[in-house]
Amino acid sequence: KYFNLSKEYFLLGYPEIFLTQNTDKFYINNKKRILITLTDNMCFLYSRYPSMSLKINGNLCIPYLNNLINNKIFNDIKWIIRMHPISTPEDIRLIRKNINIIKNRNPKLDIVIDNQSSLMSLIRQSSLHISLNSSVAMKCSLLNKNSIMTCPVYNKSDYFEDLRSNKLCFILEENYTEENFTELVKNLITYN
Repeated sequence: KYFNLSKEYFLLGYPEIFLTQNTDKFYINNKKRILITLTDNMCFLYSRYPSMSLKINGNLCIPYLNNLINNKIFNDIKWIIRMHPISTPEDIRLIRKNINIIKNRNPKLDIVIDNQSSLMSLIRQSSLHISLNSSVAMKCSLLNKNSIMTCPVYNKSDYFEDLRSNKLCFILEENYTEENFTELVKNLITYN
């Protein structure tokens, strides 16, 4: 026998949740962490939105994210960028280049790309999750973590309606402002 399957127990959903460390909040080096998950094929999917282009120096596709990362009120945050597992080589190249540009502009900034750690571990260590439209928000909700979705394409769809209804997922409207975004992040980080 290669496998011994129990006749009494079945794990449904995301079994990796049960395989990672406990659910207590913890912060490494007393820093809160914000997990940013990036979508695959960003250059293609968001080509109709020039302001979201990865070809703009320092841009990570999420509107106002660069300004948010560099905002002095978030100096004590560790920013963790998680690329999509099937990101295109062009997206990966542009993301790495733009992270380096961001770091060069602000050398004190604590920002890393982490695709080696388990996603569930990164979620557990984070205070907040930000993305365009990532299904990671569903995993975050299982761990009672807030997510902010910024996608102008999916913001009116039912894709995240269940999460929106239980107040764990905040979906920004298509033309949200930098002030809306900053204030929401500040509130969620402060009270998390």
